[in-house]
Amino acid sequence: ELIIVDNGSTDGSRRYLKALVRQHRNVKVVLNPSNIGAPAGRNCGLALAEGDFLAFLDSDTVVTNGWLERLLRWMEIDPTLGMVGPCSNFASGQQIEVDYRNLKEMHEFAQRWCERNCGSGLETSALISFCVLMRRSVIEAIGGMDARFGLIMHEDIDHSLRARVAGFRCWLALDAFVHHYGNRTSGRLGVERMMDAAWPRFKEKWNLPPEAERFRPSISLVPELFHPRHRPPCPQDLYEPLPDRNTLRVLEGGKGRPLLSLCMITKDEADALPRCLESVKGIVDEIVVVDTGSTDETPQIAEGYGAKVIRFTWTGSFSDARNESLKHATGEWILWLDADEALAEGKENLRRILEQAPEEVGFILPMVSFVGHRPHREGHVHPAFRLFRNLPGLRFHRNLHEQIVASIRQVRPDAKFGALPVWIEHYGYLTPWVRRKQKVARNLELAKRDLRANPSDPFAWYNLGREYQRLAQWERAFYCLRRALFHLGDTFPPYLVRCLCDMVRCLIHLGRSQQALALLEEAHALPLEAPDLWMLEGEIRWRLGQWALALEAFRKALASSPTLPLHFDWSEGAASYGAWYWMGLCHQRMGQWEEALRCFGRSLQEALVRHRYYEPAIASLVQQKLLRPSAEGVLETLEQWTPRGLAAHPTLMVLAAKAALEPLPLPPSALKLAQTLLAMAEEQGRNGEELAFVRGKMLLLQRRYAEAARWLARVPPEAPEGGMALGLRLLAHALAQEWEEVAALEVEDPLWRGLMERWQTGQGPKASSPLPEAWRAHFPELLALLLQLEEFQRYEEALALLDGVFPDEVDKGMALGALYGRFGLWELVTETLLPLAFNGGMPREGWLLLAQACHRLGYHEEAEKILLRLLQEANGAEEALQEYLLLAGTYIAQGKSQEAQQVLDWIAQGNFGFAFGEDRTRR
Repeated sequence: ELIIVDNGSTDGSRRYLKALVRQHRNVKVVLNPSNIGAPAGRNCGLALAEGDFLAFLDSDTVVTNGWLERLLRWMEIDPTLGMVGPCSNFASGQQIEVDYRNLKEMHEFAQRWCERNCGSGLETSALISFCVLMRRSVIEAIGGMDARFGLIMHEDIDHSLRARVAGFRCWLALDAFVHHYGNRTSGRLGVERMMDAAWPRFKEKWNLPPEAERFRPSISLVPELFHPRHRPPCPQDLYEPLPDRNTLRVLEGGKGRPLLSLCMITKDEADALPRCLESVKGIVDEIVVVDTGSTDETPQIAEGYGAKVIRFTWTGSFSDARNESLKHATGEWILWLDADEALAEGKENLRRILEQAPEEVGFILPMVSFVGHRPHREGHVHPAFRLFRNLPGLRFHRNLHEQIVASIRQVRPDAKFGALPVWIEHYGYLTPWVRRKQKVARNLELAKRDLRANPSDPFAWYNLGREYQRLAQWERAFYCLRRALFHLGDTFPPYLVRCLCDMVRCLIHLGRSQQALALLEEAHALPLEAPDLWMLEGEIRWRLGQWALALEAFRKALASSPTLPLHFDWSEGAASYGAWYWMGLCHQRMGQWEEALRCFGRSLQEALVRHRYYEPAIASLVQQKLLRPSAEGVLETLEQWTPRGLAAHPTLMVLAAKAALEPLPLPPSALKLAQTLLAMAEEQGRNGEELAFVRGKMLLLQRRYAEAARWLARVPPEAPEGGMALGLRLLAHALAQEWEEVAALEVEDPLWRGLMERWQTGQGPKASSPLPEAWRAHFPELLALLLQLEEFQRYEEALALLDGVFPDEVDKGMALGALYGRFGLWELVTETLLPLAFNGGMPREGWLLLAQACHRLGYHEEAEKILLRLLQEANGAEEALQEYLLLAGTYIAQGKSQEAQQVLDWIAQGNFGFAFGEDRTRR
């Protein structure tokens, strides 16, 4: 609580204080008709105080970061301390030498001072009341300040001395600092005059000797004058009564029923709960937390924020737990959140809106659920009904994804609902969070329970389909989602669009693209504003090579620009940065490089406006630009598309550096660019696990193996890059021949163990048995990295393990052929793929790669024959665009200009959406 005592202000202070009370329910203001003096004024505040600890703070102070936490820490350490005060620039007995000239420098000085003196303090005879923290037991023992000293002077020393007589100790915290202007009030009233008036009373009360007069300006610095055993005050002078609070004129925030209650249910949420509760500070009046069996510090954290914590046995139903929270909520309105959520943009307006007594009974709040590995990269937006009036008889229903709107309509049939631009950020579907919480298994069982209770419930079928989708069980997911659509009939609930989109995604994963397009055509006929449907159509057509049609679909998604999710869900980037990114990919495939760069830039810009760091756009923009000769060109491009300039986005610098290091082989300027960006990020104060990973990878690529291993060791295993960092660290130790460090990592993976043994001894086993499927993607990247590092001996030794990764000869040949093609090793491509070609069974991609190798090696006739055969077998012109372009190139190389022009004319007429000009023909 904050208690402000106004001693007869006439300068407009009272208008401000009254507004403060209206805005904050933890504020109390005492309005005294005249200036009754500092001692009597402080006693008015003490009369109202309800806390276990009480702090005096004068109006001519400026507090610094952590001041109160540091004072409280001393109270926790030593229960014999009754009063604790900070150091200051102006306070007798607590004053230190300072060198700052303004408040900005003051805060910097305070941080240095407190860090240098962390944990230091000393006992003192008295503390000045400009800032002092006390236990309630001190006030209970000695009461308030002696108001007979007048307006000001000596009352704080008297108060400290009485506390010491009562058995408490006074302590100066050297690790806390508060700036004190000093004499702002007393200076106006005349310091010397007030000191002269207070001194006789003080001298008499403490029976001071005549020589004490010469110490009067700094009397607290002479503790010998006040030893409690030598000069005890009269017993009747030890306790000073406080005024009757009923005689005070008090303005209190929160009188009557609280405006807004926050209701939550928790279990083992110690890592997430502080973020949620911090986000509602100053907004909610009451926090109700129903804990369903936490084994961590969740209840204690909630109580630390002033929450009512109710222990509740988990019944297997989220609604049961929610309904328990409603029983304990006393606010006019109820906001319900989960621990993995937080109020965000627009929250500062929430109380003002509710105080105006809107006619609506409940409100939709837009929610963005972050997806991927880190927050603020990508999100999914949907309407969340999270705010409603606390009406009698309301109850949640459903075991999973509980709902309350139906109950509100039963209690208030004429209820009106609205939407507020107060955003909720949801962190619970980030990949690490889902794995850690094992949400899918729990949600799957709850969805089945809801379905058993009502087999015709479309929402239960939808929830079950969503969980199967998360398990990548696409057939089951599609079946459940189709059943949900069947039971919906002609209704249009908020989850309809997501249900349709999920069905399309299932069909894509099942390889049924034409069926997915047919479903999208039906969905487009519905009265829906759904950019996601157009995005999905664009993605399908892009994968089919129909880039002109894909572009058209992405433009339609971009034209649909909803602001708040009032009716349906959508992917946050579908109508903005996601659509621009996919348009860039289309232009890239169509050879329109400048237009592709512009689209990637717009994607980056649109994402940053929404405070998102959209990694696909960042990577595409950087990697496309790196094909140009200078790294400075990349920085200029990033600067061009970055709101407020690149310097305002150190996270973007790290992600751009990460993108520069991804493609192997590395572009010539990639290492220089990454080094520049990381240095810029560190100058802006950016650090953390992501930067450590990128710097470690950069050092590895610079062949500074020991340094790379040290940086990669900073990345914790649970980080999104944790697994990759461990692999690169292991590689760095091995290439530096730090075998003891390799052994200390105790890696269990059979491939890594076999590889390390072979590298160390030269006699490691072959991995003859099949290895996990994941290695089919990872192992070629390891080989590519060894080629990039020119570690050719290690590369040859690693090839001995290839049979275990790719037991099938065709798969093995294709993997090696693609790897050699990336590095332009065309002779090795032909050596690898020709045996597959003679034996049969080589897929279309292999033949195309072989044709490229022949063309690069000058075997143009052989390349021509392969390409003509591929074109005869192509399903459509779009699928064969690469073959047509390469065929034109082989004709040009053979001097067959007429045939080349015929191919280019065919391309221009083939519905590819573009025509070649002279420059592009030459290319």
